[in-house]
Amino acid sequence: MQLLHGNEPLSNFNLLQSNDVDFSQSLVSEVYCEHSLVPVHGTKVDAKLNAVEGTKFTFGYLTYGVDAKIVLPPLPPCYHVNITLAGNSCVRRNGKTAYTEGMKSGAVLLPDEKASVLWTKDAKQYALKFLRGKLENHLSALINERVDGPIDFDLTFDLQNTAGRSLLRACILLQAEWEEQSTLILSPVARRHIESLVMTNFLLAAKSSYTEKIYGIHHQNESPSKMLVQKVKDYIEENVHELPGLAELTTYAGVSARSLQNGFKQHAGTSPMGYVRNIRMHRAHEQLENAFYMGETVTDIAMRWGFYNVGRFSQMYKAMYGQSPRETIMKAEKN
Repeated sequence: MQLLHGNEPLSNFNLLQSNDVDFSQSLVSEVYCEHSLVPVHGTKVDAKLNAVEGTKFTFGYLTYGVDAKIVLPPLPPCYHVNITLAGNSCVRRNGKTAYTEGMKSGAVLLPDEKASVLWTKDAKQYALKFLRGKLENHLSALINERVDGPIDFDLTFDLQNTAGRSLLRACILLQAEWEEQSTLILSPVARRHIESLVMTNFLLAAKSSYTEKIYGIHHQNESPSKMLVQKVKDYIEENVHELPGLAELTTYAGVSARSLQNGFKQHAGTSPMGYVRNIRMHRAHEQLENAFYMGETVTDIAMRWGFYNVGRFSQMYKAMYGQSPRETIMKAEKN
């Protein structure tokens, strides 16, 4: 899986580029959380931080350029997530030690535990800071159950399994939207939608005391009624302009994510998010048929309905309607 723009994500959002240890420590602490930074050899670093403040969490790219040790007290009310993109790290938390490797694994630091991280000089990472309330509320919506207290995540998580690869793809998509300054900058709805995708994929990738409930391992045969599925379908059609995510749908339905998935598979022949995508595509089709008269472009309409990669949108559209979006506009123009 390739990162965008070479080896330096979010290069247009540079906050730090410094050899000074104290300055680097101070600025990274301000963006993420208090910590101490100690080079293993010498007295300088080659630190770089590119970061953005989203609606739901902080998302950044961080490297120290030298072998460095970071020591963290119990964090303020947040979860700190390192997704290792290159190099290695040794992470210690609550008496446990584990290792991460570039594009293979990541680590989670918890709100109520001390931790330390030893980064190799070639280590590069996505660094995410989730505020406790927002991540725990998102989990609560997925499992349709109140979440009390910090989520007890495993120290590390796998980036090579299905869930881990999905998390990486979601982060790369988020990175691309910021770098292109597209819908993330222009539309709060789009920003919320993509950030929710990252949060859901993180909760699926990082094992915790709630993992079984998210996947519904003990309720795989549970399936809501056809009436409830229809109620959710009606909700989607009425609110599709808000680009609802899986968390919003499970909250509305009052069932777990796994249960809702089973119900849609049984009664609608697709997943909840597949149904959302189909309705978004249908609405885009309707507007493309009137685009010539409204003075709108394919990009305008695709972005409005949450299709941020216009090339991919065109491929899916042609597969569904047998013609490209531009051909739909031209056909309407001739009529």
